[in-house]
Amino acid sequence: FFAFFNSVTPTILNKASSFQYCPLGFKAVAKWHHQPLFSKNSGCEYFNYRRHYNETSNDHFCIDLRDLCDFSEFHVAHSTNIPLDQLSKRLFELPPPFENGLTTFGSKEQLIIARSVLTSHGWNIEKETVFDRKSVSFVEAAPEIGHVSRPIWKANDFLVEVLDGSWGLKLKQQCEAGVALDIGCGAGRDAVHMALAFGPKWTVTGIDNHRGALERMESLAKKECVNVNALHVDVRSAAGFAEVCGLRADLVHACRFLDRRVLREAVGQMLRRGGLLVWTTFLQGSGRVRPGRSMAPGEIRRVTSRG
Repeated sequence: FFAFFNSVTPTILNKASSFQYCPLGFKAVAKWHHQPLFSKNSGCEYFNYRRHYNETSNDHFCIDLRDLCDFSEFHVAHSTNIPLDQLSKRLFELPPPFENGLTTFGSKEQLIIARSVLTSHGWNIEKETVFDRKSVSFVEAAPEIGHVSRPIWKANDFLVEVLDGSWGLKLKQQCEAGVALDIGCGAGRDAVHMALAFGPKWTVTGIDNHRGALERMESLAKKECVNVNALHVDVRSAAGFAEVCGLRADLVHACRFLDRRVLREAVGQMLRRGGLLVWTTFLQGSGRVRPGRSMAPGEIRRVTSRG
């Protein structure tokens, strides 16, 4: 379920009907496109990969679970190396869960463990392949050599669709140096994407009660050479709620996070005139979701209604 709100002309657009059913209540079809930036950490190779695959990606994500030495010797073209022993700490480098299927490569034992880790966090494993030099899959894969691994993190599909469309363009035109808030930002894919999309004159802040998630957001921002502020606060506490609702922004965003009080205040107090609210949450009945994290169809309109 999606909605966004413009505080000048109050308009709520329910986009759920234009998406197919899946555990999150939608299946987005928009692709991710933004102007890549040079990475100080990984150099020109990373930059070239980011540029090439943003332009040509078909949203097919292949994860190679072997160690870097084995990956460098041979790997499937356009795959991403995340060794199994690093997987749990590097989930933020994957595309968002619930939206994207993954293909995994590795030993039989690696595939079993990886499936447990990934599915428990919401990812769907589309295909698993035992991968070595003797396997048929290797022979058919036209393997590459070298250590360069495809970067595949991406923002949630609806945020990308909004920022790439007329609403995002209008916001960029009216706010040369705006403020964006990402509430419940987690590992920061969406916050970093907003920083890339709006440019260095904007101030982007990711808000979360998990310090480790904020550290991962800062790591991703550093890799992408953008500045994203981290605000460690629990918005469900009285003090945290007051602190966050005292902020003012041109864009307020949340994805897979639900607090109806914050949602109501985002419209009533936090958004500046002409601001944009982009909120993505689960539909009731979509499965695998605690009741407190889902909303009924049309509820977001009622919660944000000024009447």
